[in-house]
Amino acid sequence: FVKLSAAPDEDFAAPAAVVRGGRRLSTSSKCRLALEAMLNDERWVLLNVSYTRWCRIKAENEMARCCGLADFAAGRGENCAQDTECFTTCHHRSMSELCSASFGKTCNVERRLFENAPLKISETFCLPEDCDNDSDRQDIIAWYATLYASRLSGWHANWDSVEMFCPNAAVGALLYTLLAIFLTALAIPVAWLLFVAPAERGRVLINQEDMQAQDNDGTQELRGLGSTHGDTLKSASMGASR
Repeated sequence: FVKLSAAPDEDFAAPAAVVRGGRRLSTSSKCRLALEAMLNDERWVLLNVSYTRWCRIKAENEMARCCGLADFAAGRGENCAQDTECFTTCHHRSMSELCSASFGKTCNVERRLFENAPLKISETFCLPEDCDNDSDRQDIIAWYATLYASRLSGWHANWDSVEMFCPNAAVGALLYTLLAIFLTALAIPVAWLLFVAPAERGRVLINQEDMQAQDNDGTQELRGLGSTHGDTLKSASMGASR
């Protein structure tokens, strides 16, 4: 996100609308209140200090890498690479987790830090839940940059050319659906290998003729046993009569 020059315990007071470039900018009242509440939240303020310091180091190192002569504090660079080669990311996991758990949706904004250097960054931007609609998403960056311009300084001040990228819920649902289909398709052959015995090539466990022969042998064996048992009983009976 961005560092605000105001003291952490200083509350923000937002007017109903501001004028920028002849255009009257305003978000919904619910969005304004949600944004102010987030910027005044002690957890956000504390984490934002840590995040800002970390992002400053990354941005300054990238400027030193891509510019032959770099003065980050003054916002000037000479003999710099093109925009696409002078770029770094400041995507902060802890800030994203706090945003998702307590405020709304984690988005990323891309902006150019200085007018006299091509350095760009992509940084974490927390979009309050009450601002997550087409109208407020369109105006919140300009509203924020104008309303809090007096509180932004140094490498935080330039918000004239900003693009915001937010995750699409429909795309996320589609990805989860495709993942479920893939896992199901993967589970079917695995289950087949685990629970179905593979056929052994060239080996027949038993055919129909052998099965019929075994049945006949069993029948004959039973008949033989019955005949033997009958002869035994007959002999015994005759011996007893004598």
